Amino acid sequence: MPTIKLVTIYSGKKPIPNHTIKLSELMHKDGVKTDLDLTVNVISEADNDTFIGQYINFCNAFDKIKADKNLTTKEIIDKTVDYCIKQGILVNYLKRKESEVKDMMAHLIDQQEWIDYSTVRQ
Repeated sequence: MPTIKLVTIYSGKKPIPNHTIKLSELMHKDGVKTDLDLTVNVISEADNDTFIGQYINFCNAFDKIKADKNLTTKEIIDKTVDYCIKQGILVNYLKRKESEVKDMMAHLIDQQEWIDYSTVRQ
């Protein structure tokens, strides 16, 4: 039977080292005991020549470009993909899956806008 590994890739603004989170330890802090234990490997740093390292660089470029509030959603997406291809970030993947990547990015922006809108209204 294959080993199951759970991984999350962190590309947030606050720098953190790669680390492991155990659900049982998080729940135990709050006084909750659980029969289920889950370990998640958090990756925030990786070599630039690996897919994960390039994905982190892609996310960082997306976040930086998205910060320009004068750009439309389409402009943010197009600029991010163009920038990454020119910088050698995920080139083969972006060329093969460009339309799928752009669709996903549009959904992420729409989702974030809805979250921001909902937060302001509360």
